[in-house]
Amino acid sequence: MKKIGILAAAAFGLAACDAPSFTDLVAPDHAYEIDTWAENSEVYEFTPKSNPKKTCIMVMLDSGAAMGLQCFDKPVS
Repeated sequence: MKKIGILAAAAFGLAACDAPSFTDLVAPDHAYEIDTWAENSEVYEFTPKSNPKKTCIMVMLDSGAAMGLQCFDKPVS
């Protein structure tokens, strides 16, 4: 669980680079693991504090060898 908090803080930092410091540790909206061929991938979905109209998804291999982050507009309902 500590790993999720650290990754969420890193993802929020990438999404809101103008944030002066990390005083809040925020849990992701959703966190889960995908069973892939060689090793599993961890997925974190979150809403950046700096832009609640966006949603971001971060995917990381369990080994930490590769990761990616993509943010996009939330669908209008």
